[in-house]
Amino acid sequence: MGSETSKLIDQEKTSWVRKHSLNHDKKLTDQYRNLVVNFADSCDLHLSYRDKTMFGCTYQHWFVTDGIWVIEFGSGDILDNMVVVHAILKKGYITAETFKMNTDVRKRMLQVCGASNYSLALRNCEHVARYIQSGVWVSFQMAKGTGVLFKIFRDHLSTHSKQVNTFPKE
Repeated sequence: MGSETSKLIDQEKTSWVRKHSLNHDKKLTDQYRNLVVNFADSCDLHLSYRDKTMFGCTYQHWFVTDGIWVIEFGSGDILDNMVVVHAILKKGYITAETFKMNTDVRKRMLQVCGASNYSLALRNCEHVARYIQSGVWVSFQMAKGTGVLFKIFRDHLSTHSKQVNTFPKE
C-alpha cells in the first residue's frame, strides 16, 4: 500500500485501542438532542452519502437528512468527529433509501447524538446513519471480503475484527 494509505491505517489504529463505545459528550449531547425536534413527525428522511477521499482512499460519507436538517457522524474526516445535527445545506449527495420519521427512528437519533468515539472501521458515519434508519449497526463498507474500507484494514484489524459491525457498548 502507498504511503498515504499507510498514514490512514496508522491514524485509524489509534481508534482501535479505545473502548468500543460511543463516548457521549454530555453538554454537546444535550445541545444536539434539542435539535432533533426539527425533524418533523412522519417526514421523509433520506439515507444519503457522498464520496470522500482521504489519504488517497475513497470511501462514502453517510448521513440522514430531511432535505433541510442533517444528522451525521462528523464531516467525513477521521479526526475529532462527533454525531451532530445541523441545517447546513448538503449538495452533491446520493440518496440510497428514503424512509419515514417515526418514534423508533427519533429514539435512535437521540441515542447517538453527541457520540464522539469515531473509527472508520468500527464506529463510522455509515454505521450511525444505517442505525438511525434501521436499528442495525452495519457499514457495508466494512463487509468482510467486499467492503472498500475492509479491504484497506483487513490485514491490520487482528483482535479488533470481532467488533466490526457490532453495536458499541454504552
